[in-house]
Amino acid sequence: MKQTKRRSLRRNDPAAATVTIDGKHSVAVSRGEGRALVRVTAGDQRALEFEIVFTPDGPVVRARAAALELDAAGPLTARCEDFRVEARGDLSLSAGGRVRVEGRAVDVVAQRGNVTLKANDDVQCLGEQVLLNCDRTPPVPAWVPAVAWPAPPTPTVDRVGESGDVALFDVLERARP
Repeated sequence: MKQTKRRSLRRNDPAAATVTIDGKHSVAVSRGEGRALVRVTAGDQRALEFEIVFTPDGPVVRARAAALELDAAGPLTARCEDFRVEARGDLSLSAGGRVRVEGRAVDVVAQRGNVTLKANDDVQCLGEQVLLNCDRTPPVPAWVPAVAWPAPPTPTVDRVGESGDVALFDVLERARP
């Protein structure tokens, strides 16, 4: 999607329709080239802006404020082509229950610093191959003949003789049901 230039409503925009609420707050609505802007201003000039920009791809809605919070009693769902969050500082995800990240492929990349996995219980890595600090072994080319490995040799020494601990095998034999 194309980026559109951000424009703010000037404080004394003559094309804006302004309504004063309770003497302290005002709401200004203005139209421009392919855009509409709603600005709610507090008495101390802190503003909340909602802007609708009409682009060839469809409308783009922007909200600007000192902070934005969404509070829903039920589920909050976002459906879109691509979802991107850009934070100038840290990004934190927290849940009272389970957190699940799922996709065709999932990449976790630390540009600088560590990647830390910490669990109160087990850490389980499941995959066709789990590669730790190594590259995937390249497949053997089709033109290389397969090698049939010989069967292991038949033992010539019995288990008691191999271990060297006859007393241990006596105990194990007596414990056998």
